[in-house]
Amino acid sequence: MRAVLDVNVIVSALINPQGPPGSVVTAALQRRFVLVVCPVLLAEARDVVHRRSLRRFFDVEDADDLLTAVAGVADEAPDPVDPPSVGRDADDDYLVALARGAAAQLVTGDADLLALDLDDLVICTPRAFLEEVQPR
Repeated sequence: MRAVLDVNVIVSALINPQGPPGSVVTAALQRRFVLVVCPVLLAEARDVVHRRSLRRFFDVEDADDLLTAVAGVADEAPDPVDPPSVGRDADDDYLVALARGAAAQLVTGDADLLALDLDDLVICTPRAFLEEVQPR
């Protein structure tokens, strides 16, 4: 199984490591699925975790360590070039293009992405994704 994690999943994992996003990131680090990233996704994640508004939720060094670990286990794909518009937020189009190009699911907590109905892409919440990767 292959998956692209939206940055909001990674940030949520830092805020609450015991919640579903934290469990998804742990599963990625344990290589229970193939995590797919691209340079733009990693750069966005680094930018977000360094925001002053998030410093009360987690330590920046811990965030950097997690992102380094995530990058270390992930398959890195090239950045999508000119991704087609698929949703209300153009900033999310690259995630859809990345997941499509990698034949991966898109795991997100973003309501706009979750509302998309695309025949060629599974978009799901961290909780739903966990049902597929958790050992039974």
